[in-house]
Amino acid sequence: MKIQTITYHKVFNLGNYQNEKIGIEIALEAGDDPVKCHMEAVKYVEHAHKFQTEYPKYERAKQMAADPMNHRGYEVEQAKQMVAVFEETYKQFLNAYGEPMIAIPETTDNSEYDERY
Repeated sequence: MKIQTITYHKVFNLGNYQNEKIGIEIALEAGDDPVKCHMEAVKYVEHAHKFQTEYPKYERAKQMAADPMNHRGYEVEQAKQMVAVFEETYKQFLNAYGEPMIAIPETTDNSEYDERY
């Protein structure tokens, strides 16, 4: 038996009765170890899911770092550090896909909170 492709999919529970299915198909070349390719597929899918779940935090940190006058100094520094770590960790995804398909609100409306407090 000759294995020609490895296909791996995983369904992630997002809460609120929502799921996300992420998968990858790898075409094996001569000399490729199917077990190693399977493990790479698993790592890739897990990494892609983590990218999608961490992206909203990254966007908020970028906004905070770009607006230091409206945040405390240590918050801005933490945001800059988070942006740098995220961009280093997920540079493959950021370069290949740009922005993910998750819709992220541009601003947060805190007017209701501000009026109460």
